[in-house]
Amino acid sequence: MGNIKPNILIVSNRYDFASDYITTALLEKEVSFLRINKEDLPFVNVSMDPVRNSIIVENKNDVYEVSSNNLKSIYFRGPTFLREKGITLSADEQLSRSQWQAFIRALMIFNESKWVNNPKATYYAETKPVQLSLANQIGFSVPKTIISNSSKLIEKLEVTTDNYVVKSLDAVLLDLGERQAFVYTNIIHKEELLDAELSSAPVIIQELLEPKVDLRVTIVENEVFAVEILEEQKGIRGDWRLRKNQVKYIPVTLPPEVEQKCINLVNRLGLVFGAIDLVRVNNCYYFIEINPTGEWAWLIDQAEQRIDLAITRCLIE
Repeated sequence: MGNIKPNILIVSNRYDFASDYITTALLEKEVSFLRINKEDLPFVNVSMDPVRNSIIVENKNDVYEVSSNNLKSIYFRGPTFLREKGITLSADEQLSRSQWQAFIRALMIFNESKWVNNPKATYYAETKPVQLSLANQIGFSVPKTIISNSSKLIEKLEVTTDNYVVKSLDAVLLDLGERQAFVYTNIIHKEELLDAELSSAPVIIQELLEPKVDLRVTIVENEVFAVEILEEQKGIRGDWRLRKNQVKYIPVTLPPEVEQKCINLVNRLGLVFGAIDLVRVNNCYYFIEINPTGEWAWLIDQAEQRIDLAITRCLIE
């Protein structure tokens, strides 16, 4: 049985292709690392010493000793357990998940290591009103926005269009028994919105920006990877994620001032990595949102953007 002192810790899940790219790059560079898949934690022996800032992970073949003395960086992917379709968890399973989730949060004892991204910053940065507020402070144009459980307040937006953008205040994945439903951004006519019953939960209501071109901007420290998202060489009305397999991702260079605003936003949020959604309307770039654990793996093949190598460099250096 080997005894390994890894320099890099990856916290992920079995099905995360982005983490697969990172582990492949680390293997090629012969960098010592430990990947912890959250679903596998009950099947290994794990112990944490919060005083000495160390953990030991023991599987069938090896013992990994992770300590603040040797741990250079941590790649933190996805703050929650994946939901399994059509499966209702027993009380024991719910207890197990909640306690492992607390254990994962406790990895913040390694506060001297470099995090991509630190969980504390991740949870803060996922808050959409915080994102919009900081983006506005940094100098981004942002859509006129209200967050409310009353559609009667849309007049406060002071827009001239008859359609609005409506989206959830937080990411929503609904369990519908044998299937799941993700809540996307919707375009809703003013009359329909005024008739809607929203009192049970607040939603984000924004002015509709169109015609628009969507952009995904991935930031890794000071490196910027930007793509335009087009269908038949045109922008897309509504949420491009609904047409993810029909669109093309075209690498572009942003104006220097827009690049700098993206980098500044990531820094202000305490992040190292961020996946930013922008839209361009009449050569004006609007900030839409940022995801601190956003997906990027598909851009390697579809846009030839080696974000994996940038993250690997970030973890090693």
